[in-house]
Amino acid sequence: MKLRILAIVLLGALAPGLPALELSGGVRLGAGGSLLYGGYADDVRAELESLGAAVVRNRLYPSWRLGGWIEVPLLAFLSVRVEPCLGPVGGALLASDGYDLLVGVTGLELAVPALAATRIRLPAGELVLGAGVYVAGAVSVREVRNDGVIRSEGEIAAVFGDIGLAGGAGYVLPIGPGAITADLRVLGSLFSIASPLLPSPLHNLSIELTAGWAFLPRGVR
Repeated sequence: MKLRILAIVLLGALAPGLPALELSGGVRLGAGGSLLYGGYADDVRAELESLGAAVVRNRLYPSWRLGGWIEVPLLAFLSVRVEPCLGPVGGALLASDGYDLLVGVTGLELAVPALAATRIRLPAGELVLGAGVYVAGAVSVREVRNDGVIRSEGEIAAVFGDIGLAGGAGYVLPIGPGAITADLRVLGSLFSIASPLLPSPLHNLSIELTAGWAFLPRGVR
């Protein structure tokens, strides 16, 4: 919440000069995957091992991402880039060799990374590097257990909050009035807030690759 208020105050302070800042922005769509870690995942792993599983592996949860961005130039080499995006997140643990069971957790998440970004000119287009923080909220976070015969499902958090670090790289290729973009992002949670039904911390590592189109005027062509 404090990070959102800070972002709003920052954008509000910049608002009078926005026309001169040559804002850029656009939309993007892509796919990726996520993994579970933290106390909750450790507890599930220990439970599966106690039930007789000799091997417990992390499984990647494939997902999609839809969103966009607004970029505010601050200096010639530095800008602030806010990237709201929506998509499912989750992860799973697969138990085998003595006890077979797949335990997965999924939820629909709205994440808002705020990155400090810099651009590097290339012979064709630009390379964009960025790092910062993100806040996220997921709804209807559910745990699914499946042994191949019986499938059970239950909600473990109606609302799940998340704060973490974000970073990645992108490529921008100007075409006509806009540009084609490609971005790789990594989001790793550090702190989570959920309902009392989730006794141990649950964290998520997401990796996504998206393609997009810049539709607002850009300062660099």
